Amino acid sequence: MKDKNQTRKEIISIRESLDIVSKIQWDDMICEKLFKEEVFKNAKKIFIYLSYNNEINTDKIIKEAFRTGKIVGVPRTVFKDRKMDFINIKNYDDISKIPKNKMGIKEPSDGEVLYPDLDTVVITPGVAFTIRGERLGYGGGFYDTYLENYHIKNKIALCYEFQILTSIPVYKNDMLVSKIITENRVIEIS
Repeated sequence: MKDKNQTRKEIISIRESLDIVSKIQWDDMICEKLFKEEVFKNAKKIFIYLSYNNEINTDKIIKEAFRTGKIVGVPRTVFKDRKMDFINIKNYDDISKIPKNKMGIKEPSDGEVLYPDLDTVVITPGVAFTIRGERLGYGGGFYDTYLENYHIKNKIALCYEFQILTSIPVYKNDMLVSKIITENRVIEIS
């Protein structure tokens, strides 16, 4: 089995080489599947990453969350403490005012910290996944730590079909997702 870094590099390279027409089409298909999910419809809070570096575009999801009256939180990391929390975004226009961190990712520097409850859905980023719900992130461990600390039930990963692998290197502190949505299917993790 390949190591995590090698797998990351290969999948990110494929994702970066996507043609824009396919990417936009697939992103729309993934968003439409998400919007039909009861867990998304019933969520009071959506904690969602701001897409970066050819990830699935989350703008449409954030707009839909606001349109349907949900509370939206976006991640803020504290690198020296290896911690992450979610900051309340009051409306879609606020996103354009969010500065980029040292990695080039939009991240609020301050604001009201939101805490998850049973009706919170966390949309988790990732590089690769398996149909068992295993997730290969970017290597910081921020999401794994957050999901473990708060015992989040509704963890949805959005990815392209090529990001679903038969196996990925997994460690004991790697958290599973509960659902994966690709352009082709919705995978429920039991």
